[in-house]
Amino acid sequence: MRPPVATIHNRLKVLRAERGLTRRELAEAIGVNTQTIGYLERGTYTASLDIAFRLSEFFGPPIAA
Repeated sequence: MRPPVATIHNRLKVLRAERGLTRRELAEAIGVNTQTIGYLERGTYTASLDIAFRLSEFFGPPIAA
């Protein structure tokens, strides 16, 4: 049986906090609305491939992470 995988909203909040970024700062950096970051962190919205690439480019880990 496979171990549970961390969801994007949990990882995103941690990555953002580690860098001391507000939701607004991250949203501006990747070109999305501030609410989108909140939705992603809460898991009420799944990142599109475009947003996933932007987040990966900004934070550095591969998209699969």
